[in-house]
Amino acid sequence: MQKVECCIESGIRTEIYTLEGSEEPSRRAILTKDFPQGSVIFENEPYAHVVASQERSTICSSCFKSSTNLLICSKCQFSRYCSQTCQRNDWSSGHKSECRHAKDLRTEGCSDLALDEILLLLRTYSLCSGDKGLRDDNGIVCTSEISTSISTGPVRCGRAHVLDLCVGGEFDDVSIATLAEAVRRCSISKSKKYPCDPKTLLAPLSRLYASFRANNFCILNHLLIPKGAGVYPHAALLNHSCTPNGLLSFRFRDDGQGQPPLLQCIALSDLKAGEELTHCYVDSTLP
Repeated sequence: MQKVECCIESGIRTEIYTLEGSEEPSRRAILTKDFPQGSVIFENEPYAHVVASQERSTICSSCFKSSTNLLICSKCQFSRYCSQTCQRNDWSSGHKSECRHAKDLRTEGCSDLALDEILLLLRTYSLCSGDKGLRDDNGIVCTSEISTSISTGPVRCGRAHVLDLCVGGEFDDVSIATLAEAVRRCSISKSKKYPCDPKTLLAPLSRLYASFRANNFCILNHLLIPKGAGVYPHAALLNHSCTPNGLLSFRFRDDGQGQPPLLQCIALSDLKAGEELTHCYVDSTLP
């Protein structure tokens, strides 16, 4: 069993292990200290995020604030913002690389669901390509596979933590780039501008695409209505349980800084150091 010290001051560490009869390694999150019931174990900043296409007319693409008077991106005519601060933040958070693609995909008739997934993937790739390690005095920084945090506050995961979501390192820069381009091209494969055979292009990448989708989170408001999606690497370390000891929720910020929602993990009972931290991957109200 391998122990990976990732953001240990946030309250969890990662163990990588192999189940009996399986050749592929698995991971789990182990608590490093006690947490009383109802306490916030950690908060995770999104590495990349998108507002759902069907919500973009009334929600800021940066901070998710609802408004009827939003600024619109003059290039793609798709993303909207409640302030110039939010527009600048979103440009550096991925809209710079997705703007022309969003316009092309919408022109080609790409469905809303596919468009949201493609844009989130493109944002993740663009940030992985240019991110040399994030530093934030108000949050924990994760810039390598084995690292310790430097402060308390929201966990802000760096490039290496995103790539580490795929055990064994197969989800690297090259595969993310290829996957992003494959999904984008296949969504507009009928276009003469991007001729390709979707089956040939996507078949070897299906597992990578599944890994990417499985590690993302639907961003829900307090009424559990989907408003977008995000890549939250720290929270993606948690395994599923039908009787989870952690609950994931989102904290929307209205501080005027144009920041997207934080993902919170809340203790459902009194937890002890050494326990595995889990949450429910599906609707916990189902049988």
